[in-house]
Amino acid sequence: MALFPVMLEMNRLPVLIVGGEQQAEWKIKVLLASDANITVISPIVTVPIEQWAKIGKITWIPRHVMHSDFQSFRVVFIATSDPIEAEQSWQWAKQYRNLVNVVDHPTMCDFYSTSHFRRQDLVISISTSGKAPALAQALRQQLEDIIGPEWVEFLQEISHLRSAGYPISAIKHRAEELSEIIEQYPSKNISM
Repeated sequence: MALFPVMLEMNRLPVLIVGGEQQAEWKIKVLLASDANITVISPIVTVPIEQWAKIGKITWIPRHVMHSDFQSFRVVFIATSDPIEAEQSWQWAKQYRNLVNVVDHPTMCDFYSTSHFRRQDLVISISTSGKAPALAQALRQQLEDIIGPEWVEFLQEISHLRSAGYPISAIKHRAEELSEIIEQYPSKNISM
């Protein structure tokens, strides 16, 4: 399977979560950090999900999901422990051409969640293509220890150079300048 890694602007894509149990809670927690517009449809939810709904961070519709629910969303996470509801939700989501992730069912997924960490604008993400999420988490933890806050400063320097408005004729000079900075910066701190 050939995957194409991308970073999505989640605040631009309405997200549906089918289910209100622990797995849904974990997905919501990560999505909230991405400013996603989240709707949860489930007759029951965990206490944190209910609290997020009460303070307006998410929308909770307390009922079972219906076919027509999928027409308003672009990204769907199916995180229910009911296999019949999961299968039916997947079929409906596909009819509306939603991007779908079915928790613990990699063969039904259009995309996989990654293990990632964020240092301001620097986001490091690791995937095992849905095959071993625990391995992705272990690798992420190691990288999180290696890639410290000094990389944020480096990113800011690079960003400043990129936005400095070099004319097209100066692209070669800019590329050489960036290469020099990259070679001398924190790579000396990385040893695995």
